[in-house]
Amino acid sequence: MFGTVQAREFSKKGSLKLKIEGKWMFAGRCNVDGIDTGSYVEYDTKTFGEKNNLIGIERIRVVPRPQQNAPSNGNGHAPTGGIELSPLDDSGMRFVSNLVGSAIMAKTIVDPAEVVKWTMAALGGLRALSGRELNREPGEDDEPEESENPAPQAAQNQSERRW
Repeated sequence: MFGTVQAREFSKKGSLKLKIEGKWMFAGRCNVDGIDTGSYVEYDTKTFGEKNNLIGIERIRVVPRPQQNAPSNGNGHAPTGGIELSPLDDSGMRFVSNLVGSAIMAKTIVDPAEVVKWTMAALGGLRALSGRELNREPGEDDEPEESENPAPQAAQNQSERRW
């Protein structure tokens, strides 16, 4: 059987019990290391006790949650309306996806845990860019201002370069 651990407590006699899918079950001699509230588990049970009304867990292990298929409108896309899947429009989603995908391809992101950080940073950058675009006048910042100090001339040869 499969289910989500909803609670983890000790009985009055000190036995560990887990609440899985609304039913209390005693862990007995099972190894429950790494099984916490919210864990999705596969388990086998057996009834016991004087009245055979208690549930004991014979075997238990954490397993990945099953993937829920997103609803489709027949053309492979999620239906519009109802639940908002993302606060971004198509171009915003492409921006974030392309930025993170490029970082992965360039091997800048090597650990899967970094994907979330990069995604959040891309979202922050997109919001900053969007805010700037909305608050600027057309033509503003399109060309750099000319300064009184002209840019230095390129060095004629290698010996003149300073690092």
